[in-house]
Amino acid sequence: MSFDILDQRIVGHLRERGIVTPSPPQRDALPLLLAGKHVLVVAPTGIGKTEAAMLPVFDNILRHGGEGIRCIYITPCGH
Repeated sequence: MSFDILDQRIVGHLRERGIVTPSPPQRDALPLLLAGKHVLVVAPTGIGKTEAAMLPVFDNILRHGGEGIRCIYITPCGH
């Protein structure tokens, strides 16, 4: 699986940054999340869990638009 299942604007943005292949958690989670399934992603720190969760959100916003706030991401605090 590649990122090509995402909106091409996202794919282009990732490619511009040299990201062309999803990590294993992203590869497994993205198709399920894009299909609207509930998914628990468990992986070590730095493997791409946040992107696995957020890329489908961005994809949905780009494909379906809408007015107003469509997404709020609150990062965990590392205290």
